Amino acid sequence: MVVSLIGPLDSQYVQRTLLVAAYAGIQLKVVPIVVGRENETEEYRLNCHPMQRVPVMKTDEGYLFESNAMIRYLARIEVMLVSVSAGIDSAGASNEKIPHPQFPIPYAMYGHSLLESTQVDSWLDFATTRIDFYTKKIFAYEHKSGPRPDADVKKRLCRNLDGLERRLVYLKETCRTFAQQSCPLTARSAMTDEELLWNDEDYMASRVTRDSRLSSVYNVAWSVRHRHMEKERQEREKQLMFIKKTTDEALGKEEGDDSHYCASRRPSLSRDSMAISATPRASVLMSARSSIMGSVATGTSAVQRKDLLFLVGGSLTAADLVMAMSLHGALCCQELKPMIISKYPNSFKYYKSVLTLPVAAEVGKGIRLNVIRE
Repeated sequence: MVVSLIGPLDSQYVQRTLLVAAYAGIQLKVVPIVVGRENETEEYRLNCHPMQRVPVMKTDEGYLFESNAMIRYLARIEVMLVSVSAGIDSAGASNEKIPHPQFPIPYAMYGHSLLESTQVDSWLDFATTRIDFYTKKIFAYEHKSGPRPDADVKKRLCRNLDGLERRLVYLKETCRTFAQQSCPLTARSAMTDEELLWNDEDYMASRVTRDSRLSSVYNVAWSVRHRHMEKERQEREKQLMFIKKTTDEALGKEEGDDSHYCASRRPSLSRDSMAISATPRASVLMSARSSIMGSVATGTSAVQRKDLLFLVGGSLTAADLVMAMSLHGALCCQELKPMIISKYPNSFKYYKSVLTLPVAAEVGKGIRLNVIRE
């Protein structure tokens, strides 16, 4: 499948689409055009964009317009590719889902469930309508390509940025609380009123139930992969039995009872299968909590970023990449940059954390995206 992205490389919407495509594992062919000339033709209006805007995406089935629609398309393709890979090549599927061997951040562009996919959609729309809509007006005025925006524009933008800042603070506090609850009860500094009403047995039972419920994700891919792994396990057992039989015949041994051999092999193979399915590389659709627990259980040396927040669930999604790019657009406005850094520190830190991830940083170099650090 050949997917082309038509638009200038310096467009923020082209850049955010390329960023999502990189994480989704989809190669895009960028077709740069001269805005104001090549997109002004009637052919472009009829085939590409009814308002003759950029960017647009060309697929084997037809054209797509509006950046959020293109990003959703890429995110949905990733889910399909993971499902296919998980059913055909479990090893390949596991290796493709970690962006960098030294920096294993769990990621799923469209979330782990139907609910999370819808939450990703919500944040994509929030970034476009609540941040981009206002920053474009301020940016255009600063570059003398638009009129001076009303004072109400900055006021509304600040209100929206305040909402994002409050959400990030809430997520940080939630992560901190969850980390404290994951420690032994005797190691906690304080107990909530709800916890004081429970004894230790009830509390631990409640946690197990909650974690079990949260880990039950919308994951068809894992079921397909599990059946495939079970089939492979059975085939390996048959091959081992055949090898043992032919070896015994070659050595002149009589056929004996193989029950001990089978019993000694099955548990080992079963444990291997369980270890593979528990690793964070098993499937991008697996919950982040299962991924982290799996890495600990298998003894891997994966280093998790504890300071990185995610807008949806426990993994990096398209919502994080698009939101970070929207904040970048706001920070590129001279009027907004000092205000955002001083008034919205959590949003500024979130922006830097997302765009300095290894894959994002590599894409940033290619598109000449300079992350604002101070």
